[in-house]
Amino acid sequence: MAKTFIGLRIVVVGGTAGIGFAVARQFVEAGANVTIVCRNESQIRLARNQLMALTTSPVDGFAGDVCDETSFTQLLFDIAPIHHLIFTAEGQFVRADSNEFTLSHGKKIFDAKFWGSVVIANAAIMHDIIPPGGSVILTAGPSAKNGGQRSSIDSALNAGVIALAKGLALDLAAKKIRVNVVCPSVVDTPNWRFSPRRHEQARQEATKRLAFGLVATPNEIADAYLCLAKADYATGSNIEIGKHAAMLFFSSLLMCF
Repeated sequence: MAKTFIGLRIVVVGGTAGIGFAVARQFVEAGANVTIVCRNESQIRLARNQLMALTTSPVDGFAGDVCDETSFTQLLFDIAPIHHLIFTAEGQFVRADSNEFTLSHGKKIFDAKFWGSVVIANAAIMHDIIPPGGSVILTAGPSAKNGGQRSSIDSALNAGVIALAKGLALDLAAKKIRVNVVCPSVVDTPNWRFSPRRHEQARQEATKRLAFGLVATPNEIADAYLCLAKADYATGSNIEIGKHAAMLFFSSLLMCF
């Protein structure tokens, strides 16, 4: 019998836009009880209303800041039990030449995405919020292995998320909780749309350089998260989507900004 998500509690942190919203929508369509979390209450209301129109199953939304460990851990504790805890928050992508780089640049891009992943992992380690058989799914990015000019810190961030997931898979194995990571290539999300001109310029570069001549949509990435949630034997795994496309395109994309 095919594995079903009906009745399972799925929490998507960053689930109001982009990849996170696409993931939440696919879980809703699969019959799961979905909870979306982000910092912006108006975005939560909008996304929740859109998701509720697709299902009769419960859809909840809560405001929470993953950079505030105490309050965010309490939020997860209140929502529990959580069968699959998914972190898709993108954080900031700060580009800087080496002679312009300051510590504040590094902190901006690490705060939400890397340390947020650590906060989520610590909550799973310290508290019984995820039952045996559940999972944590983190999100990295193409610069983890294919860094480009002016993106050295972003490359370190995403490589760090992948390494973190591999270590956490061992840390949580005794609790029968799996930890995996999705590493998408270039995806057309709100975080990527810096301005209409730059967005169009980047799209033109994609047409010339990406393997398929197009940029992925969030829906095309979301399947990987459901795959990892279903795959009971997958832990410490990293699904790279569009790896070769990223190798062709990532450096040229940076030249647009």
